[in-house]
Amino acid sequence: MASFNLNKVVLELEIGEEDYIATVDIKTVAHYKKENKSSFLQDIQKVGEMDEEVIIKLLGSIVRKSEKSNPVGAKFFEQYNPLAVIEMFTPVLVEVLGLNMPEATNETEKK
Repeated sequence: MASFNLNKVVLELEIGEEDYIATVDIKTVAHYKKENKSSFLQDIQKVGEMDEEVIIKLLGSIVRKSEKSNPVGAKFFEQYNPLAVIEMFTPVLVEVLGLNMPEATNETEKK
């Protein structure tokens, strides 16, 4: 029998001395698809290619003030140096996405 970790991960962040969270849920996916007219899953694959625009767009849909608030959107990050945003937040993006994906629990599933 396969076992999956379906727990939602919420990371606490501080951006510009204000508290935010990073999480992936239905609100994240809906926001991303609406704002970018693109597939959330297809664009996740571009993170490994270090596509700067996609990373910032994904962050815009993943970061919000609280679980009940709407995502900040990619325009939120325009006030910051884009290279600094990518350097500082790509690990957050990878962690949130990785921890929200089902994990293989045995060697057969990992292959």
